[in-house]
Amino acid sequence: VYRTLALLTQSGILKEHQFGHDKSHFELAGGLDDHHDHLICNQCGKIFEFCDDKIESLQTQAAENLGFVLKEHKMELFADCQRINCENRK
Repeated sequence: VYRTLALLTQSGILKEHQFGHDKSHFELAGGLDDHHDHLICNQCGKIFEFCDDKIESLQTQAAENLGFVLKEHKMELFADCQRINCENRK
């Protein structure tokens, strides 16, 4: 399985993410229209995918203000979810 995941990642079919934990997460790689960011719960580890055009615009503007042309980026936010049924809720 691990060799297959490595091969699929190397061939561009999968994207590998490590969100600060000891395990990798994989998702299908898509085109440019497929971009999204991640919000990860510190308590239960659940990963929420989201898109926000305003955030995307601000990131591009920040790069331009510093004299850069943004080519790609990733944003990973770590927070404590407020879900009542969060598995590790304290």
